[in-house]
Amino acid sequence: MKRLVATTLLGLAVTSMPCLAQYTSGGNPAVPGTTTDGWYNFTVVDQNNPFSGDGLINDWQVYASTGGQVELVIVAPTTYDIVGESAVETVTSGLNTFTLSTPISVTTGDYIGFWEGDPSSVEYSYNGPDVFSGDTSHVALFTNNGSGQPTLPLSFVGSADREYSIYASTPEGGASWMYLLLAGATCLGAGLFASRNRLANRA
Repeated sequence: MKRLVATTLLGLAVTSMPCLAQYTSGGNPAVPGTTTDGWYNFTVVDQNNPFSGDGLINDWQVYASTGGQVELVIVAPTTYDIVGESAVETVTSGLNTFTLSTPISVTTGDYIGFWEGDPSSVEYSYNGPDVFSGDTSHVALFTNNGSGQPTLPLSFVGSADREYSIYASTPEGGASWMYLLLAGATCLGAGLFASRNRLANRA
């Protein structure tokens, strides 16, 4: 019995180590764009660069043309369910970097999005013709002008070929204690589940 417990704990440690080290990012470089939206108080989902892997994001950046309010929104592909949101942050002109009070768990393929207030401030560049379409056939999706902060279900009224200057990732520098705690709990839970399945399969 003692040997079984020791083996299980060792397996959990080995399983957890790569999980804690896993890096993921999504969105576009938070660099100067060419313009900002004429709409305000609405939500954008940018499908250009989905999250590259499973992980816990802790940091996000946005490049703004002016002062305003922005909220990070992460959504699942296909269903566009809201995976997680940040607090509403006040941005200033230029590069803005924020740390989430509670990390958001993302999976491969999730999209980055945001809500912006009045005035709109998040810069973007075109990666196709400067055409707004009243359907969802293009890469950036929009809820209606003045529709308010994001709620489910997200209702998109149009799309365009735009690349917004917003980016989120796991910590590149020192991780916060909250990030490490949640990352450890997530990995430990995954390890326990995997170990229990292995033991059940041996029985």
